Amino acid sequence: MHWFRWSLRACLPLAFLCGCWTATAQTSEHSEAEWQVKAAYLFKISGYVEWPPAAFKSAESPLQIGVLDADELAYYLSGIVAGRTTQGRSVNVLKLKRGDSLTGLGILFIGRSDAGQLAQILSTIKGQPTLIVTDMDEGLTLGSMVNFVLVDGKVRFELAPKTATLSNLMISSQLFAVAHRVVQNPS
Repeated sequence: MHWFRWSLRACLPLAFLCGCWTATAQTSEHSEAEWQVKAAYLFKISGYVEWPPAAFKSAESPLQIGVLDADELAYYLSGIVAGRTTQGRSVNVLKLKRGDSLTGLGILFIGRSDAGQLAQILSTIKGQPTLIVTDMDEGLTLGSMVNFVLVDGKVRFELAPKTATLSNLMISSQLFAVAHRVVQNPS
């Protein structure tokens, strides 16, 4: 696992900026490499989002990332964030199951299996400053703010910055330059 963390630290900035990470596309299941790339992207994206001060109990409060229905992503993300910070905050990864509280999350990743449940989940956290990240078809149209997609076998992401502003979040324009697609009005 040590080599994995070292290689991520060495390669992530370059890979993130040029979008050159490749993952094998599979029809019904994600590959291990795809989960690793999505976990790395998710952590990196957290550095380009601005939360309102009221989103945290104190200046020392960690950024809470909840992962729902994507245990593999939670596993790799936990390894990536161990001992690291983003925007001066430590990061906690919470592996969630349906029915768990979604209060206090800075980021919520919702796995592909929850596409039908997304509207219900979003109504639960409406008005909270939570960045919603998905990897499902039409994720942005369904209310996601960041959606992972495979393009020519590469993991890329789409952004819906106006949807994020409705939750008092600001996505840095620097992220727009590396996004596969930026959708201003996804619905």
